Amino acid sequence: MLIGACTFNDPARDNPLDPKWASYKPSFEVVSINPENGSTITTGTTIENTFSKPINTTTVTWNATLGACTGSVHVSNTNFTDCIGASILFSPDASKIRIDTTGWTQGATYYIKLTTDILATEGAIPLKQEYTFSVNTSTGA
Repeated sequence: MLIGACTFNDPARDNPLDPKWASYKPSFEVVSINPENGSTITTGTTIENTFSKPINTTTVTWNATLGACTGSVHVSNTNFTDCIGASILFSPDASKIRIDTTGWTQGATYYIKLTTDILATEGAIPLKQEYTFSVNTSTGA
């Protein structure tokens, strides 16, 4: 009795010009944002962005101080006219970016943008699309 391995060979898998190729291309995307877009938070809340694959943390860069928005994560309270210095950490498995809101102004809207410069560890896959969302800080009253 002959037992052999079966393999699936589809030329579209290796040909980006084939219309079926997009269905094989691995995806790297934001799967959740907590709290949700448009939420009202108290300052000191951690905003957690969860990704579908571990992040290459060396591709996650941001402003350390107030100035023009640079890097792959933008945090702004002026709708990206400029960006504030942010405090960003990663989960131990590098599947989450955590943004600390300590020191943010009460009663303001903050905008966060995750750019396609963020890459997955596996295969250096860029983020599928840019993600922009906002949170409002409560007035404390």
